[in-house]
Amino acid sequence: MKFTVAGNQIICTRDDKTVDDADRLRKVVAFDAHLESVPPHVAAKLTWSEIAELDHFLADRKRIQSNPTEVNMLEALPKLLAASTETVKLANDLDSSLHQRLCSSVAGLTEALQSVRPRSNGRVTLIRSMRESEVLKERLEDIKQNL
Repeated sequence: MKFTVAGNQIICTRDDKTVDDADRLRKVVAFDAHLESVPPHVAAKLTWSEIAELDHFLADRKRIQSNPTEVNMLEALPKLLAASTETVKLANDLDSSLHQRLCSSVAGLTEALQSVRPRSNGRVTLIRSMRESEVLKERLEDIKQNL
């Protein structure tokens, strides 16, 4: 079972092994993304194990949404930096203004990180069942709403 947030809906899709690879994911049901528990009409279309997976997914979303925006921003940053690094590697050239802003931002981030002492007992958000792409999407949505 795969859960995806699209707009104001959570879409539940199931891997259908009886069809071609291109059409394997089949939509089972969708429901309002603002709900925090599995609605009865959704539960009726899922197996017990899928309902448990969805419960974990919803709990993970709630954990992410309860984080301060700053925490979500910092948690999202490594993925964004990795994706940006790959994009820069593929670029043949960059606009000089963009190049300067990127260099300045990275230098500022590096300097700020060096002035912060890491600790092992910081606040950690345990994400049990959300795919990394959905976690990142939730964090970015929180950041977007609070900017």
